[in-house]
Amino acid sequence: MTKALVISDTHGLIHEVREVVHLGSYDMIFHCGDYCTDEEALPFSQMKMVRGNNDFSDVIPMEQVVEWSGLRIFMAHGHTYQVHDSLLGLKYKAEEVGADIVLFGHTHYPVAIYDGGTVFINPGSLRQPRGFTVPTYVVLEVDQQEEKKIQISITYYDVKHQKVEQLSKCFSLSESN
Repeated sequence: MTKALVISDTHGLIHEVREVVHLGSYDMIFHCGDYCTDEEALPFSQMKMVRGNNDFSDVIPMEQVVEWSGLRIFMAHGHTYQVHDSLLGLKYKAEEVGADIVLFGHTHYPVAIYDGGTVFINPGSLRQPRGFTVPTYVVLEVDQQEEKKIQISITYYDVKHQKVEQLSKCFSLSESN
């Protein structure tokens, strides 16, 4: 089993991000944009990151595809895909790049859905939640349960590091996706 931390829209938070990072042991850390701080400082320099609409470093890409734990992950902040309106643009991009998982932010609204063979995850915001009462982040676990089956567990946590059961989900993917 492999485990990743997924955060987004931290908007300048440093202490809180460090705290979340140090709470667990992660094989990968993803930041979906609007980090709004020095991307070369710890722990940001250890993350796979994309640039959000409030980030200005040309060093960080607007989007990227990451191979992790046998999965193809597409990352984008989401503002260039009009995610406030729908996930259709992200869905088309996921199909184009063959993504198993799409990680995005921008709306500050926690989302975990399975659509058309792809898992879409927005971890919410550690700074300014919308559509939910508290700031959130995600711990993503991937487990190869049986031949050609992959279990994806998406566990949401609040800013006090308590599990948020009503948002958390599990999905089963086949390797043929």
